[in-house]
Amino acid sequence: ESVRSSLGLGEKALQRSEWYEASSYYEKALKLVREHGLVINVAAESQLYNNVGWAAYQLGEYDKALMRYETGARACDRALSEGLSECVTKVYENIYELVHKVLNRRAEAIAWMRQGASAAQRAASSRGLSGADAIDLGALARLR
Repeated sequence: ESVRSSLGLGEKALQRSEWYEASSYYEKALKLVREHGLVINVAAESQLYNNVGWAAYQLGEYDKALMRYETGARACDRALSEGLSECVTKVYENIYELVHKVLNRRAEAIAWMRQGASAAQRAASSRGLSGADAIDLGALARLR
């Protein structure tokens, strides 16, 4: 089975809320990427880890979900530096949801949101954008 087919099957299972199957297919894709030393787009890498984390979250596997979200956040930070920002709200909001609302670790959740806001600010600055052009995750955390 290829990475592409594992991703496709994982996406279909995710859309059908078949969390165990989605997790299995996405984990298989991650394994194939690692085993074959494949390089994937950092935004896609972030999304892949986010999807694995989401499936684990839905299965109640919170430690696994957090571990995958954290890896997705690191990939997202790299994606931001390359001008790809779509991962910010997905990854950091999912971390916030898990850490604050499920694990009841508010201070840690706020730290994650600040990290996301800081990464967005650095990325905006490196591309010559004003701070107002960066995503304000700090405001999002205050709203919750």
